[in-house]
Amino acid sequence: MKVISTVWAFKRKRFPDGSVRKLKARLCARGFEQVEGRDYFETFAPVVQWLTVRLILVMTIIMGLENKQIDYTAAFVQAPIDTDVYIEMPRMFSTKGKVWKLRKSIYGLKQSPRNYFLHMKQKLEKLGFTQSNADPCLFISSTVICLIYVDDALLVYKDQTAVDSLTKRMEQERMLFD
Repeated sequence: MKVISTVWAFKRKRFPDGSVRKLKARLCARGFEQVEGRDYFETFAPVVQWLTVRLILVMTIIMGLENKQIDYTAAFVQAPIDTDVYIEMPRMFSTKGKVWKLRKSIYGLKQSPRNYFLHMKQKLEKLGFTQSNADPCLFISSTVICLIYVDDALLVYKDQTAVDSLTKRMEQERMLFD
C-alpha cells in the first residue's frame, strides 16, 4: 500500500467586525496521491438536484411547512472507510518508521464524500426514511422530508414535535455532532 502524505489546514473564523471568533485545524489527506484501483475504487457520491431544492422550498411556502438546516461538524470523519488506507503521521506527532491506518474517512481522500453519503443513507434508513427514486439525496419519512447536500441537511416538516423527536433520535444514533 502507498502511504498518503498529509497536510494541516488551518482556518480563522471571524465575527462580522473582523475579530477572531475561533481557530480551527484539520488534518487532510493529500488525495491526489491516491491511485485508482489500489487506494480507492469508487468515488461517486450523488449531489442534490437544484430542481428538488426549489420544489421543496416552494412546497414549504405553499403548504406552510417549517424547515431546519443541519450542518454536520467534521462530517467525513464520522463515516467508516471502505478500503485500507495508510497515511503519514502528521507533523509534530510523527514517530520514525510508523504510519497510521485509517478506520474512518478523512478530508482529502477521493472516496470520503461517497463513504459519508453511504453512511448517512444507512443512518436515515434506520430512522425510517426512504430514499427517493427521483433524487437520491431526497429522503422521506411519514413526518419529515430530508434533503442531503454533501455534509448539510435540510429537514422539512409540519409538526415541531416530529422534528424534535427526530433530532433526539439522530443524537442517539450519533448523527449530530456540534
